[in-house]
Amino acid sequence: MMHTVLVDPGEAARRKALRNAYREQQRVGAWSALGLDRAELDALYDWLDEQLGAEGCDHSLRLTEVWALERGMDWPTLREALGDAGGYCDCEVLANTDPDQTA
Repeated sequence: MMHTVLVDPGEAARRKALRNAYREQQRVGAWSALGLDRAELDALYDWLDEQLGAEGCDHSLRLTEVWALERGMDWPTLREALGDAGGYCDCEVLANTDPDQTA
C-alpha cells in the first residue's frame, strides 16, 4: 500500500531553496579548496590538453607540476587540492577537477 504525502507548495519551495543553497556552498567550497581562479584553471586545462595530446598521460601529475612550478605556485598544496577533487594524474585533472562541473 502506497501513501501519498502532499507537501505544501511553500514547503516544497523552501526545500528546493535549501538544496540550491547547499549546492552553491559546495561549489564555492570546492573553488576555495582548489586555490585557482577560473582563468588559471582554464589555462591549466588548455595547457594539459595540448601536452597530453602530444605526449599522452603517464598516470602521474608530472605535466601539472611543471605548469604549476613555472607559475610559482605552491605545488604541494595544489597537488593535495587536485587529489581531493579527483585529479590523481594529468588526465584526471582534466576530467575530474572543475568545481563548476563536479560540485
